[in-house]
Amino acid sequence: MSDRMEKYKKEKGMHYFNFVMNDFFADSSYLTPLQTYTYFRLICECYRSGESIRCNELKYYSRKFGTSLEDVQLVLHDFFELDNDGNYFQRRIQKTIDMYHSKQNNSSKGGKASAAKKSTEDYAVVRSARGIKRYLKGFVEVFDGLPEYSNKGYQHAGYKVWKDNNLEEIKTEVNVWLKKYFESVSDMKYAKSFVTLLKDGLDVGFKVESNADKYARETSFIK
Repeated sequence: MSDRMEKYKKEKGMHYFNFVMNDFFADSSYLTPLQTYTYFRLICECYRSGESIRCNELKYYSRKFGTSLEDVQLVLHDFFELDNDGNYFQRRIQKTIDMYHSKQNNSSKGGKASAAKKSTEDYAVVRSARGIKRYLKGFVEVFDGLPEYSNKGYQHAGYKVWKDNNLEEIKTEVNVWLKKYFESVSDMKYAKSFVTLLKDGLDVGFKVESNADKYARETSFIK
């Protein structure tokens, strides 16, 4: 028994196909039940392997289906064509398989192109005295939205904290938390650096403290 028959090439074949019962039974109405079964199994073999039925493996199919060699030969003669190598195929099956793989390839290419486009769209190129850097757009928007102050720090240092903690996914919450912080700063020369602020925010989950919570925290020592 050949390895080919036991190891179907998944990249060539299909796992399913549309079965039109009316056409099948109309075409095979003159066959015996065993011959009808043989015909159906040969169709399945072609779809699963994505290849022709090899002429030197007809005995194998006969044993596998539990039918006679004559039944296999009859079905192949009546419903299949011979290719240039003398193997049996159906044009309809081959066309269906070709269309299936064409669609799969187009979907794969489209998915890769979409992912590549999304990857490009999610990043922004930033030019500074320290060179050209590529940062996530959400990070750039948040950093550029901060007020300018002496202790702000380098953008790249903050980006490492940002990326290591996947802050792009909660950029809105981070932005709100930072704005709330700067609203509370009366003198910008005492404002914390961007890196320190991100670390502080991580410690509290970037949750904005309400006035009531702030009052409760500040007076918690009073009994």
